[in-house]
Amino acid sequence: MTKKTKELEADAVKWRKRWEESKESFAKVEKNKQSLEVELKRSNEGLTKMKELCRALQEERKQMLKELKDGSTGKENKEPVPVPAEGSSNNHLAESVQEQQGLDSAGKSETGNLQVTPSESPTTTPTSQ
Repeated sequence: MTKKTKELEADAVKWRKRWEESKESFAKVEKNKQSLEVELKRSNEGLTKMKELCRALQEERKQMLKELKDGSTGKENKEPVPVPAEGSSNNHLAESVQEQQGLDSAGKSETGNLQVTPSESPTTTPTSQ
């Protein structure tokens, strides 16, 4: 009987150890799951912002192409494109796009006026100094 009791006690210790190991493993998995959920939430928020920005840029591109097709500059009567107001990062983006295009704050070329007609290719005319 004592032999059987010792076997049962050893078996109980073995199962208890396995249970504790699985409990620790489950805690690690749960912690990892929570961190992945936080990362997923941040990624989804970033994706939403990027989609909004993409839509705004597509709308602006569509308007600019329409202006080029119509042959008008449209700078005086142009309605602003609605851009999500999530901080100043959008303003910074607009400024960097203007810098890349060589435009000043009024939207005019710093090196000369760009004249484009639908039937011609773009040509620059020197500015009078």
